[in-house]
Amino acid sequence: MKQFVLKSKLRFLLLCLLCLSHTIVEAQIVEQTQKFSHDKKINLIISLTKKRIYSDPFLKQRYEEDNIEQIEKWPEILLMSIPEATIVSIVETYWMIKHQTRASDRDILDAIERHRKTLFPESGPMPSPLLIRA
Repeated sequence: MKQFVLKSKLRFLLLCLLCLSHTIVEAQIVEQTQKFSHDKKINLIISLTKKRIYSDPFLKQRYEEDNIEQIEKWPEILLMSIPEATIVSIVETYWMIKHQTRASDRDILDAIERHRKTLFPESGPMPSPLLIRA
């Protein structure tokens, strides 16, 4: 049972890292075309959530295909509590700091990590270096 839970957690972390990679690309596209508006942020979170659910057989079955489209009707407070919202917010924060300051990538990521630790002191340290492995 412990092994199943561990595998599930690892799978979730891999999906989060893949979402982060996809989010960075999406954020770069948005950055190049226009400001990252609130509506675009919500739409990106919805899009990433749907992709995660469609790519995970367990989640796809749990939500049933008809209900996946209902994500668009979720209250914003619920959307902002899911992993995709966290990832999008981190990437958005990174890009805002990067374009408003001359801070290095390491300094920006350290600042984001310090902020995360104030909100979630019980969480462990972020892996370093961050890698996406299939």
